[in-house]
Amino acid sequence: MSGGRKSKPRVRNKRPLGLSPDNSPSKKNSIPTPMDNGWFISEPVASRLYQKSAIGQPVTGGIVVSDEELMFCHWHRHIPLPRDWIDEKLETNPNFVYQIVAYDTIRSSGDKLVRDGDQWLLWNRETHPINEDPISEVKWFKSKDQFDLESIISWVNDINSGRNAEIAIVDEEMDVTMYRVS
Repeated sequence: MSGGRKSKPRVRNKRPLGLSPDNSPSKKNSIPTPMDNGWFISEPVASRLYQKSAIGQPVTGGIVVSDEELMFCHWHRHIPLPRDWIDEKLETNPNFVYQIVAYDTIRSSGDKLVRDGDQWLLWNRETHPINEDPISEVKWFKSKDQFDLESIISWVNDINSGRNAEIAIVDEEMDVTMYRVS
């Protein structure tokens, strides 16, 4: 027997719920408050989230973040979640877990992913939406979703020139594979 290749299990990301004491700020952040179009995060943490990471939309006194931005901030910026929020989100949107995993995976590379209505726009890590146009538009799908090829072709053809079309596929193990389509 040749012994063959030694396989080593892939290290998977952990996305725990609840704030960990590791590297947490000395002054705890406030729980975001609901608004018509998202969740309000107040200053001073709001300024840093927007200026450094392009998270949220600036409003008087802070920023408003989308649901996926709120989860990203919970996982990476020590922002607490409203009580029972995850359970409520999963009741109304069973695909929410896939959506936030796609968002988290794309953002974790340092790129800036910003929601614009129903679409996600992507900037590379060296740029910011204040100064530059996005480099890509991104859609996400579950690996078991039926693909509407005509819709994807139409979307790719409608994208502004100079932008890429990217698709994030989330599988059952919550791994994300990105494809650039043209």
